[in-house]
Amino acid sequence: MHRLITFLGTGTYHPTRYALADRDPAPATPWIAQALNWLLEPRPDETVVIATAKAWDTNGSRLCEAFRASGLGQPRLVTILEGRTERELWGQFEQLKRELRVSQEDLVTVDITHALRHQPFFAAGIISFVRMVDAKHGQMRVVYGAFELKREDVAPILELTPFVELIDWAHGLVMFLETGRFAHVSELFMKEKRYIGKTTRNTNALNWLYNSLNEFARDLQTIRTGALLLGSANNGRRQPSSARRLLEAVEHARKDIEVHMPALADVLDRIEEMARPLVFDGDALVGERARDVLAALAQLYVNMGRYVEALTTVREAFISLQGPAEIAAPGLPHYDHELREKVDNSMKHKLGNVFRSIVQFRNDLDHAGYQKQINPAKTLIEQAHKWAKEISKYTCSPSVFANISNHPSNEWSEDQRAAAREFAEAIIDVPFPEVPPGADGTWIEQKAEEVLASLPAETTHALVQGEFTLTMALVKRLQQRGIRCLAATSERRVSRTEDGRELREFRFVQFRDYPPLV
Repeated sequence: MHRLITFLGTGTYHPTRYALADRDPAPATPWIAQALNWLLEPRPDETVVIATAKAWDTNGSRLCEAFRASGLGQPRLVTILEGRTERELWGQFEQLKRELRVSQEDLVTVDITHALRHQPFFAAGIISFVRMVDAKHGQMRVVYGAFELKREDVAPILELTPFVELIDWAHGLVMFLETGRFAHVSELFMKEKRYIGKTTRNTNALNWLYNSLNEFARDLQTIRTGALLLGSANNGRRQPSSARRLLEAVEHARKDIEVHMPALADVLDRIEEMARPLVFDGDALVGERARDVLAALAQLYVNMGRYVEALTTVREAFISLQGPAEIAAPGLPHYDHELREKVDNSMKHKLGNVFRSIVQFRNDLDHAGYQKQINPAKTLIEQAHKWAKEISKYTCSPSVFANISNHPSNEWSEDQRAAAREFAEAIIDVPFPEVPPGADGTWIEQKAEEVLASLPAETTHALVQGEFTLTMALVKRLQQRGIRCLAATSERRVSRTEDGRELREFRFVQFRDYPPLV
């Protein structure tokens, strides 16, 4: 059904020929409603006239006579008060709202040519309300017969519908920026892109932006941290992160958006502000830059009121930032889930109550309060805000490679030091204790605990080489805390001097993992 809603005032209307788009002008008539019944496609099934009692007394009979004379169905009158009081205005609101609400398959054309004083603004407000609160509203069109712009007795009918659609764009864009949901914008974007495709051949930049927005939103909503920040591996090829792709797409499509989608152009900078802090160069979420990016992601979730996602991101950030790289590369081939679980288990030793507190709040949200100890909503929101800001407070120390041996790192070859720094940012020397020949198992266990207690909380890797039984005791304890245990392998080279002496040289080859003892 196509319903035409028009306004009628008390003025004296003069015959003119109205023209709509590229169609031939309608015959001369003082009534824009009559001209629209001739010009609109599809033709209106019903014409609704919004008028005060005074306006209908002044012009109603003449309008109805014109409709009869041209074979059109008689218009239906909706009488409104003049709106002199707030109560009368709310009465008008209810009447207009009722007329604007139609089924999803129907079309409403609103003509504001003869609307008086506040009525055009009032109608626009009600149109906005209906389109915002009705999940499935009908199609809507708004037109204005510009009598004052007529030339050679022809007045153009201005199409104001694109400005009504700004309401939909505003709603959708606000939803995306404030919640990360793209569905409201997706349909508008595709509709506009199809229209643009009819007038220009190249829509590559718009396609790129659409796909990037959609992918970023999906990754954000499902907490795909690896895809958001690191990218993914597809058929052996590394794909950029969705945050990076979105940032690049915005820049690439900016000019086309400004020309074809001015409503979207206004928020490109805000979309860029959302994506830029999440762009990360690296193969794993370790180091200071990764800490800042993860904090930005947690803060974005907090700003969107997505507290489950925020505290989940915080918890996983605490683990990732302990290193090594293999535990902080979700979605990439070198990710090691078993090693990450070991580091996860070790966090209660490294951060104690701090980490347990984060886990508790995250679990409370994740399990919908079905726990023995539950927190009020206010507390959970406060904690999400707090931990999004305090990631750096507990994770800013560099990762540590502990050299538990009697070979000081300053005597290592440059190759060996470089290999150690690929695992962690700092190398510390922890002298391997001398084990008395008469020491028993209790002494070994006690000494292993002492060495373990001396290691900094940031230790992620350890070279363990010394007396065999203490080495075994140390490796077992270190692995229980998620610390990766290594042995240095070397190649022996033998040469002889001119006087017949034999020279032995040991060249570092690699660090090799101890087999799991836990």
